[in-house]
Order: sequence, then C-alpha cells, then structure tokens
Amino acid sequence: MDEFIAPPKCHDLAHFLTFANRQIMLMQSEQELRMSVKDLIRQLKQDNVVYAEIRFSPHLHTLKGLNPYEVVSIVDSETEKWSNKWDIEIGILLCTLRHYTNEQSLETVKLSHFFNDHQICGFDIAGDEAGFPLTNHIEAFQYAHKYNIPITCHAGEARGAESVEESLELLRPARIGHGVRSIENEETVSKLNNQKIHLEICPSTNIQIGVFNTFSDHPIDELKKNNVSLNINTDTRTLTNTNLNREYLKIHETFGWTAEDFKKTNLDALNASFLSENKKKQLQKKIEEGYAGVVIED
Repeated sequence: MDEFIAPPKCHDLAHFLTFANRQIMLMQSEQELRMSVKDLIRQLKQDNVVYAEIRFSPHLHTLKGLNPYEVVSIVDSETEKWSNKWDIEIGILLCTLRHYTNEQSLETVKLSHFFNDHQICGFDIAGDEAGFPLTNHIEAFQYAHKYNIPITCHAGEARGAESVEESLELLRPARIGHGVRSIENEETVSKLNNQKIHLEICPSTNIQIGVFNTFSDHPIDELKKNNVSLNINTDTRTLTNTNLNREYLKIHETFGWTAEDFKKTNLDALNASFLSENKKKQLQKKIEEGYAGVVIED
C-alpha cells in the first residue's frame, strides 16, 4: 500500500503527481475502471457525503486500447449505477491537464458536452500549473463557455495569487480548485468575493507538497474570516492517505471550527455545485437535517 501513497513531504506539486502513475496503471481496462468507480463511491458513502463531483482525465486511461469516449462512457454508467444503489448524488468533471495539447483539451471538453445529460457535469483543468502555461487550453474553455458547460480550474497552489488572477481572466471559472495562495494578495481575495468564486480547498495535500509547513500555517481559516466561499476536500485520497472525516477533524483541532462552521462550508459547496436548482434544494434540506443538534466535542 505504501507504494501508492506519496511521501508526507514532497518537493513540489510536480514531484507529488509522479506518485499517481501506479494508480493510473491499475485503471486501464473496463473492469478496472468499474472497480475503481465502485470503490470510490463506497468510500464517499462511508464519509457521509451526500453529493460529490469527482474528476478525472479520460486520456490517462487509454494505455490498454480504450479510447477517451469509451473511458467516459464506462465511468459514466458505473457512476450512475452505484450512486443510485447507495443513494449518493454524483457528478463527474472531465479534466484536461496542463501538459496536454490544444487538441486533447478540445476533445475533453467536447466529451463533457456530449455527455452533459448523463453524470458528466462540467469541465476542469488540473496538473502542474507551475510548469505549463494556459496557452494550449484557452480554446477549450471558450468552447465550454459557448455551450454553457460549467467550469472549474486548478490554480493558486503551485503558483501564487497571480495564477488565480490569470485563471479568472483567461478561463472565467465559477470555482477554483485550491486557490489558497489568493491569500497572498488582498486584491485577489476581493476579486474572489466580488465575482462569487468558490474555492475547493484540500488542506492536507497543500501541506504535503510544501505550500504550507503545518496545518496551523494553512490560510483556510483566514480565507473563511474574509468571507470567501469555500469547502473542504480530500484532493487525491490515496496519495495523501486521507478522507473527509480526517480533514474535518484536523481543521477542528487546529482552528476550533464548530459544526455550524462545517455546515456553512457544506452549504457554500452545494450552492457552488453544478447541480440543478431543484436538486440543490433537496440536498440543502438533507444537509440541514443532518447537522441538526450536532455538536463537535473536543
């Protein structure tokens, strides 16, 4: 198992991402993909998740002959099967990666468009933001805007607030994966608030790749105090060896967050999700009922 978990302290994001290769090699056939989807949804259910948007890059799973369309079709159908069986709402974000070509990005966003009446709910860009510019991907994001495909993007982790500013200008996302280094610039934080941009924050991974040294150094509490819309995520659950319950516990122990604080982040996440308004209302009721009377004891 240790060979699938990245070290507690990586050199940087690029180093951290190299440890994903062993996992990716185990998700190349239809059977492997179906097993992986089932296991992930089982883990989310154990974390008491009521809605998740999981993300992956179809092109990473074509090494044994599947094409990107087949990969998305398999993941889509298996996600629908287990989300229905275990009563958990799941959306899927298709990712392009920073080192991909313009053609790969366009193929990915067009798959998001083709499958948009299935489990697929949006388009994302991930990967090494410090090593690769956005140049190859602007056309794909223009396509997403043209066809009203919801957008999130990774920024403000391996690079500073300037990465967030660049992404807001060139990609015009509704959400940003990480975005934690926005705290380095007051104007960037103001833009997040003014544009109602939601941050998908993954504290343990930020620390693991050396963005911050310890949990107490992490700016999630300061971002919350600045009224930035945010929620808590696990990022790569296996590489970081975490789950959502552990992330919540660490934040409670470090910053003293209460059940009300966590409920607010859940509702902020729901509001920023790519669900229909009707589904949001249903899940809001479920979240509020779940938190009723909950007190986190020290």
